[in-house]
Amino acid sequence: FTNFGLECLQKYGLHPNGLVQQAIVLTYYKLYHRLDSMCQPVSLRRYREGRKEIPHIVTCENRNFVEALANKKMKFDEKYELFEKAIQKHHRLIADASHLNHYVRGLLALNWII
Repeated sequence: FTNFGLECLQKYGLHPNGLVQQAIVLTYYKLYHRLDSMCQPVSLRRYREGRKEIPHIVTCENRNFVEALANKKMKFDEKYELFEKAIQKHHRLIADASHLNHYVRGLLALNWII
């Protein structure tokens, strides 16, 4: 099995992590016919006493992609475009979380204070 790997993903500008996460989301959708909240821990190694941020990775882009795959009338190019958008959104979420541009823990802290 040598026709698919990192070189193939790079050729199409796809991030390996995003591809794996899309596969997980799609599998869950096919098994349970719904999307639930899923999280992916992101290491914050670059910061002192690095910890983890945990962004929620199921987005509208995921939903649009998995629903498009079930639509037999939709063209392949349209499905692929939705796939790319879902992977790009995932990559942005992970990048934001790794640079502390995520807000989940801040909201949680506010909830505890109030």
